Amino acid sequence: MSLSELQFALDQLGVACWFNQLPAHVRHWEDRQGQEAILLRAREFAVACGATAEQMTDCEQYGSRLAIDNKAPLTLAGRSWDQFSAGLRDARSGCG
Repeated sequence: MSLSELQFALDQLGVACWFNQLPAHVRHWEDRQGQEAILLRAREFAVACGATAEQMTDCEQYGSRLAIDNKAPLTLAGRSWDQFSAGLRDARSGCG
């Protein structure tokens, strides 16, 4: 595991948590099918990269706070749900 892989995995988990917390009327034009599966995939990817429980909790809280404040994660980098979820599905299942 490298530090950059761990940071990437944590970034993806934060975005997945944010998408999961968004109210239905926000980004309503995006059909976020498979949202729970993507969140699970992001958690599994973070664990495979060596994330601690505390780091994962921080990501979940970060995503929730952004959703509540009607803000988007910087690490989303303007991607749509389809782009984000496809990228996470394609991410290597393990790190290192």
